[in-house]
Amino acid sequence: MIGNNSCGATAQRTGKVVDNISRLQVLLYDGTRMWVGETSDAEYDQIIAAGGRRAEIYAQLRALRDEYLSQIRTGYPHIPRRVSGYNLDSLLPEKRFHVAQALVGSESTLVTVLQAELKLVPQVTARSLVMLGFSDIEAAADAVPHILRHQPIALEGMDSRLIDFEGKKHLAPDALKLLPDGHGFLLVQFGGDTVEQARETPSTCSRCWTRARMTRRWRSSTTRNTKSSSGRCASPGSVPPPGSLGGRHLARLGGLRRLARRPGQLPA
Repeated sequence: MIGNNSCGATAQRTGKVVDNISRLQVLLYDGTRMWVGETSDAEYDQIIAAGGRRAEIYAQLRALRDEYLSQIRTGYPHIPRRVSGYNLDSLLPEKRFHVAQALVGSESTLVTVLQAELKLVPQVTARSLVMLGFSDIEAAADAVPHILRHQPIALEGMDSRLIDFEGKKHLAPDALKLLPDGHGFLLVQFGGDTVEQARETPSTCSRCWTRARMTRRWRSSTTRNTKSSSGRCASPGSVPPPGSLGGRHLARLGGLRRLARRPGQLPA
């Protein structure tokens, strides 16, 4: 996950892996081991003064950043789920010269990660899942800005072509039956401290679904995270049985694609 800067559906709430890295212990090709993280100017001066391989690397990284400072600041797109390329923008002064974050997503081309210190976020206690069907994938994309106003904790889109491929191969038939009518789909997950809170948001934003040209009334299943698998309950009006929208079904709906642009930047 560190090597490829993992950015799954939960990045909607918690960000990419790079956003949650504090420090890394790394191994270089020459056997050098060191801990890296964000670096204040005072810490940088101490590293340089100490000399050695670490000082050499930090000096080269600072020189690279300074030489291409304007291009790094203006050339990296400001999109929430960008995972392509090296994170040179993590070396910017405003990001406190974060060497650990710069190494995330480098696919072992720079270092081998030995240990990692991560930021922790509270677990969502209860979740609800809404499946939306649209006339096409473009209409689904148009709906994303409306949905984001309601702060979903996860959001994924699917094209009907992917569903057709699943059907032709007779894969996950039970999961496919859960999808609403349409040729483009959004799977939207909401969360809260209680089951009632998890249900409240999709219930109160039903007008959003109408404006978004949804083709069928949404279905939902609400799950409360507990130490056991008990405590699951279907929300009012849902067709599938409790727990039927679980990960074992959704994971088999192959071909989920991550949005790599802000919705407002999508072509008309």
